[in-house]
Amino acid sequence: MSAILSYEFMQNAILVGIMASIVCGVIGPFIVTRRMVFISGGLSHTAFGGLGIAYWLGIRPLFGAMAFVLAAAVLIGRQEEKGSAGTICSSASSGPSAWQSASSSST
Repeated sequence: MSAILSYEFMQNAILVGIMASIVCGVIGPFIVTRRMVFISGGLSHTAFGGLGIAYWLGIRPLFGAMAFVLAAAVLIGRQEEKGSAGTICSSASSGPSAWQSASSSST
């Protein structure tokens, strides 16, 4: 075990893992209580699109991922301010019956 810890990249990996666990432990309950789980999952998957396009364009993938995630967050925020995203998010978190009642009430 001590031989593995002699490598600097392993020391950095353990340090970052500990820091990430602390940050996730603090932020996690906030996200769950605010019912933002679907949004955080959607934003993380948006990063994959940014990575792919950045790689295709020949720029650093981190920049592409950040640009896509920030753009998606701004768009979601604007939709939420208009009030249209609130009905979509609440319907998605309430289950299929909410979708059926939402679609039947709009017709």
